[in-house]
Amino acid sequence: MSIISPTNKSPKNGLAKKRWLLILSLFIIFLNLIFFIWLFTGEKTEYFNDVDKDGFGDPKDVKMAKIRPWGYVDIGSDTDDNNPCVPDSLGVACKAFNASKTTAAPPLDPQPTADVIGTPTAIVPPVKEDVIEETKEVTPIIENNDSDGDSVADKSDTCPTRKGPSSNKGCPEYQISLPSEGFVGENFDVKIVDGILEPGDKVNWITDSNIKKITSARELEAMGQIVGMHKISAELSNSDGFEMSLSNKTIFLKIRPNVLADIFRPFYTYGSALSAKATNISVLKNNADVAKVDLKKHIKDGILSGANVYDNTGGIVNDLETFINADIIGGAVKGGLKVSNVKYSKKTGKITEIHIQ
Repeated sequence: MSIISPTNKSPKNGLAKKRWLLILSLFIIFLNLIFFIWLFTGEKTEYFNDVDKDGFGDPKDVKMAKIRPWGYVDIGSDTDDNNPCVPDSLGVACKAFNASKTTAAPPLDPQPTADVIGTPTAIVPPVKEDVIEETKEVTPIIENNDSDGDSVADKSDTCPTRKGPSSNKGCPEYQISLPSEGFVGENFDVKIVDGILEPGDKVNWITDSNIKKITSARELEAMGQIVGMHKISAELSNSDGFEMSLSNKTIFLKIRPNVLADIFRPFYTYGSALSAKATNISVLKNNADVAKVDLKKHIKDGILSGANVYDNTGGIVNDLETFINADIIGGAVKGGLKVSNVKYSKKTGKITEIHIQ
């Protein structure tokens, strides 16, 4: 016959235990849910990898996290994360690192010793040597910045705010453009080309006294007053310290034959009146004198006798000065003088021949 032992367990006690386990599980799930919501939706902090364990992290190796990852620190100012003695520009962690390496336990006091007779000898304290803390000099890092993006580093770029080739030390290469030839009394254009002028740039045109500047900017309209070679240059400047000189360009100015004929007119007007023995010709003489000065100005002072005059047959009449004084003012030319051609020296720019009809 089998014996059945009585039990103290009741159905009610089992249900109560299961109920509490269910409540505890739901509470744990609720806490985990709050934690994960905080972990993925809350504001994260920057942490920096600290390879050399000096308390300063690499500013280029960053992680954003709610909880600081293993091996990462809050400060990211280490300029060499493989060397604990080069943490930052101030060297703060370097000193702390050296101090931790130079701290040593003090030497033990020596025990007194006895001499042969038995009298204890004097205790000589050890000589303490000063611990000299060596710090490595932190070499500043020189960055080869290229502010203007022209592939020339700022440290060797004469114009760090403007693009330019290395052949010109990083500065733009501006050029002056103007025609190779022109005529006195007529406007011609001069321009700055190639380089890009920026707002605030100032252009100072440099010309000789015989070039009249009509406008002054990136483009110059000018007028030459004297026959010959004339040089034009310019200087660029800006408030940011940019300065540049543009090399000279040369223009060869000529005089039109009809303009030269108009200059001759006061001579034969005065000469005709003089040969006709007209009275009150002082005004005509004055006009002829002014015309001679004007002619000298156009052909440059001292060049008046350097040009020869040819007639329409091709034969030489005389040098210019003799032709004016003897032939025109002398009354041989009565009027209607026409200049058909003017020739120049390409080397000097001076008038060499004047052909008349």
